[in-house]
Amino acid sequence: MKKRKLRIFPVISLIVFVIVVVYACIIIKDVFKKDVEDNTNTPDTEVSLPDNTTENVTPDNDSNEDPDDTPQTSVEIPEEDKTEFKSDAPKPLYTHAELLELFDDTILDKSEDAGQEYIDDMIFIGDSTTHGMAYYGVLKGGKNTNQVWTPKSGTLAMWNLLTENIVYPEDDSEMSIADAIHLKTPKTVVLTLGVNGVSSLSEENFKKYYNDLVKIIKEKSPETNIILQSIYPVCDYYEVKSISMEKINRANVWIAEIAKENEVYYLNTISALVGENGYLINDYCNGDGIHISKAGFEVILDYIRTHAID
Repeated sequence: MKKRKLRIFPVISLIVFVIVVVYACIIIKDVFKKDVEDNTNTPDTEVSLPDNTTENVTPDNDSNEDPDDTPQTSVEIPEEDKTEFKSDAPKPLYTHAELLELFDDTILDKSEDAGQEYIDDMIFIGDSTTHGMAYYGVLKGGKNTNQVWTPKSGTLAMWNLLTENIVYPEDDSEMSIADAIHLKTPKTVVLTLGVNGVSSLSEENFKKYYNDLVKIIKEKSPETNIILQSIYPVCDYYEVKSISMEKINRANVWIAEIAKENEVYYLNTISALVGENGYLINDYCNGDGIHISKAGFEVILDYIRTHAID
């Protein structure tokens, strides 16, 4: 009886082993099938873009990157931004003849050549576009001329006209424009200001800052002739969109209005510097799109001499 019981255990063990193996095979088969199905539904690593999407995309507005600093070769520029510096510039609001009608004796018109002595009696006050007159040595004294008054930095912002110190070239000291005018009492002052102001200032603030300076010059030196020169144009490749020819043309009318209000003179120099496309002629630019070359300053000085105060 004991021997028969011992023979049953191997049979039971074999049956259990077979059942486990079969069950394991079923589980393995199901797992393999699921894995194959998952792989079939997984997209390939190369995904085609929708028809209306290109690889070169314009940065989102929320990006920290300034679109103006993005290389143009890798960015699709919106159509409205492509044309501003590609097509002809907007025409000035008024022709020179129309300015004469509107502003009467305020506008300096064509005259006989007043000669080099007329230029030598002038003091030129302005921003970096004026600083170039000393850099190129186009005035009496060359690069060491005493006729150019600008801050040491070479630039002069509209909102700092009364507070920013200029270098007084007679002794290289620094002082306000008002103090320098009082000290020098020049025969004629030529102001060339506003190219920085057009980028952000309203008409009201632009005129206020400019008016304040004109009034203080008249107060400190009543006998000084004051000429407000037009803002110079920019080249067609200049890409700082906040300083456009449209804004420059508009601001030049503001300057003419300031001149008339204060009974001083307006010099429409821009008319001698623009080409047929309405932008600064390339030969008159130093290469950066906004500053004047030596050839450009020679044209400006010739225009001043031939549009002189009576």
